[in-house]
Amino acid sequence: MCVQVNRKQTHLEICEEIMEDLLKNGFSYQVPRKNVEISIWNVRGIDKRTTDKWIEVLETNKFIEEVGKSVYEMNIAKVPHLVSILKQHPQTKIL
Repeated sequence: MCVQVNRKQTHLEICEEIMEDLLKNGFSYQVPRKNVEISIWNVRGIDKRTTDKWIEVLETNKFIEEVGKSVYEMNIAKVPHLVSILKQHPQTKIL
């Protein structure tokens, strides 16, 4: 009998999931904090501490950078497989 063990996701894999969710929701360059929070909720769950933690992880690992009051610039280059999606679907939401 073969037992399958679920591998725990790394924080970088979770960051990539959050970035992919943002891209699927029409963002590719700049994104309001509220939408970053929504993507975190979609991937990790709704909790203020979780949201704050994952925004900090995204910033620390250079996936996003705050460029204005509650506005982040996305670094899609950190997730190479999303670059091809970006070419097909440029940002559709305007801040």
